Amino acid sequence: MAQRMGLSRRSAEKLIEKQMVVVNGQPAHIGQRVNPTKDKIQVVGKDLTKIKQQEHLLVHKPVGLVTTKSDELGRPTIMSLIPEQYQHLFPVGRLDLNSEGLILMTNDGELSQVLTHPKFKIEKTYQVLPNRKITSPAFAHLKRGMKIDGRIVKPVDIHRMPEGWITMTITSGQKHIVRKMLKKSGYETDRLIRTQFGPLELGDLESGKWRELTREEITTLKTLTP
Repeated sequence: MAQRMGLSRRSAEKLIEKQMVVVNGQPAHIGQRVNPTKDKIQVVGKDLTKIKQQEHLLVHKPVGLVTTKSDELGRPTIMSLIPEQYQHLFPVGRLDLNSEGLILMTNDGELSQVLTHPKFKIEKTYQVLPNRKITSPAFAHLKRGMKIDGRIVKPVDIHRMPEGWITMTITSGQKHIVRKMLKKSGYETDRLIRTQFGPLELGDLESGKWRELTREEITTLKTLTP
């Protein structure tokens, strides 16, 4: 049950303790032995065999790929990075053609909704390289926030890094929002790398590579869903 539903063992046990797991019409108990091919197992009223197994990948998107399943202009997509058995997954959120970094691929629609809907205010962190060293007044302007496309956007956190880079954490999901903020401050964006999305971190995953989420990462993501 834990594997199919993408739960930790403890989360699965909690469902059993709350009598939300039923085997052959009777509430299940922890330690109970069942045969999935013979026993009828229901979780929260749903047949376990009909619950789609949830899968999650973390992908390091390089420049030059669009973050869609397919592209009407024939441009290469992020799907070219992952093997055939994961082609049914879909990307959560987007990074534009010239941006790099963390993309989550999943078949969990509820999780995708939470991570992308504005009301949940999921934090996203970017490393940004402006086209020239940012001045103190321009940095202060970014830090104060500004109106973009009719909405006030203010970083949750922003600080300078070596060699002209800055790190910015925002909750806004507006299209091209980081590039627009820099442009309004008088700068173009030479590089833009998303290093964190909610609790997920890019870490040392190389550009163009992917990995499955760890059990701990999946458990943490599950805490975000209502």
